[in-house]
Amino acid sequence: MLTVSNLWVRYGNGNWVLRGLSLNLRDGEATLIIGDTGSGKTTLVRALAGVVHLTGGLAKGIIKVNDYELSNASPRERSKLIGVLYQDPAIHFTYPRIDEDLELTALENGVGVKDLLDAAGLSEGVLGRLVTELSMGQLQRLAIAKLITRGVKVIVMDEPLAHLDQDAVELLTAVIRRIKRSNVSVLMLEHRYENIIDPMDKVLQLSDGKLSEVSAINASVRRRYIIRRVSNGNDHGWLKLSNVWFKYDDSYVLSNINLSSSSKRVIFIGPNGGGKSTLLKLIIGMVKPSKGKVIIDRSYPVLYMPQDINVVMAMADTVGELYLELAKAAGRSTSIEDLKRELSMLEMNIDTSDDPLHLSEGQKRILMLIMAKLLKPTLMVADEPTSGLSSKYRVDLAEFINQSNLRVVMATQDMHFASLIKDSDVFYVRGQEGHVVKVNVS
Repeated sequence: MLTVSNLWVRYGNGNWVLRGLSLNLRDGEATLIIGDTGSGKTTLVRALAGVVHLTGGLAKGIIKVNDYELSNASPRERSKLIGVLYQDPAIHFTYPRIDEDLELTALENGVGVKDLLDAAGLSEGVLGRLVTELSMGQLQRLAIAKLITRGVKVIVMDEPLAHLDQDAVELLTAVIRRIKRSNVSVLMLEHRYENIIDPMDKVLQLSDGKLSEVSAINASVRRRYIIRRVSNGNDHGWLKLSNVWFKYDDSYVLSNINLSSSSKRVIFIGPNGGGKSTLLKLIIGMVKPSKGKVIIDRSYPVLYMPQDINVVMAMADTVGELYLELAKAAGRSTSIEDLKRELSMLEMNIDTSDDPLHLSEGQKRILMLIMAKLLKPTLMVADEPTSGLSSKYRVDLAEFINQSNLRVVMATQDMHFASLIKDSDVFYVRGQEGHVVKVNVS
């Protein structure tokens, strides 16, 4: 049983993010916590893991698992009782190769590597790959499997649906039910909760630093989006991939890919590991095709938002310095005051003196979007841009893209978001099979 009593958390001398928060989670119970971007969900996760101090924060209050009080326990000691699935699943991997990492996990927990793959719903084909070569969705599924085998009493999932395709969400639903049957508690913090309601015993809303129970939640919004094949149309456009192949080591992730687009808004959808992220990297020139041609009217500057947004956040020590660094790279003349003005209009608790790495996933992406608005890149390439964003900010992002004049290329699992983008070319991608189809999402 997890018990949290009178928990207060703040960063530096700022306002309290959590204000006397209390929570009770029984053995075998699954609880969902919802709340706007910036409401404190990631802060709660950090407090449970005992790592608030690592991000310049202060936490006070009581956290217990069964009768064991965790106030003086180190993060390592806590991890034996509370397993946390972080927003960035790459954190959960020690070795660069998947097979080496899973072999260590299997050895430590008395299971087989195949057991871990089965729990993740992945084939043995991933074993020869590097962690950096797997999609975020694949890494997340493996990270969940690793936590399950550890034998913890509570599993905390920080936005686990952010990078999962629909089939993987259904697999996660089944995993949660199995965890509950083993008498382990599940605490999930999530924005895209519509398709994960069924296994939940309780839903709580985080607002103003405290939790309140949601007596009724509108599950009627849950839906499967219809993907219809449409004509490829004109073969001429600003973006064209002709007979493109790409492989990591000896394994092709893209096979004979052909597509073209004249739309300013291009969206890639499809299953985890389908090659969407690789397509984005090819388009911006981060990697080169093994065979074939990528033809793009690449007007600069380009703003790239990778799945692992921390790659960008680590470029500077403060939010203000990051903005100036990106402005310099884009050849734009600007000042931190421009950024301060935009941040002041949001209730996001982001200051230009903050360390970008200490922000939540949603705050990091909103920050990047604010910078895009100010720097006005010619092309924005975004991998899972709605990760960490509440419904309100997902709609705001769609409106920003629809109203802007810049070219945008995105990869996403968020079908609702994809359906909001107007006049877009949407491609369903299963790259390893060479399958790329232009579709309509509704």
